[in-house]
Amino acid sequence: MPEGPITDCWKYAFVYLMLGAMPHMVLGIAGSVIAALTNVVRRRPLLPAIAWPWVLTATLWLTGCLFNIIWSLFVYNRLYWSYDYTGWDCSPLGLSLYGGPGVPVTYHHGITEWSLRALWCLYAILAWSSAVWASRCIMRFARKIPAPGEQHWRRNSQ
Repeated sequence: MPEGPITDCWKYAFVYLMLGAMPHMVLGIAGSVIAALTNVVRRRPLLPAIAWPWVLTATLWLTGCLFNIIWSLFVYNRLYWSYDYTGWDCSPLGLSLYGGPGVPVTYHHGITEWSLRALWCLYAILAWSSAVWASRCIMRFARKIPAPGEQHWRRNSQ
């Protein structure tokens, strides 16, 4: 297979989606448990409360993948280089720059580690805010769709 930016995009997307599935699932399960416990106390319906963390987790997984591709193409190998870079090092859940405690395997090209971490903060803010915005749009759209067997209120008023 020829090497190039498009091939790299697919490679980074595949690696991120495969390696990022487990941490995002843990995040979705934790969010669902917290949402279920708070809604049991408030005596509200469980399904919308449990759906929100999973929609947020899925959109965070996808926006994280998109921004990870951008990071891998434009930041990695231009501002720093690492022996063990897999395409998963930069995610909305964290940034790993070292292979182990006290064993640096990263070389910085004209940028300090703190500047690189500040750049990751921008990446994380963009990924999380995009995921929250997309989740809100999806949930707002889902509320407008009537449940099976239920008629929409506008149809009843005519």
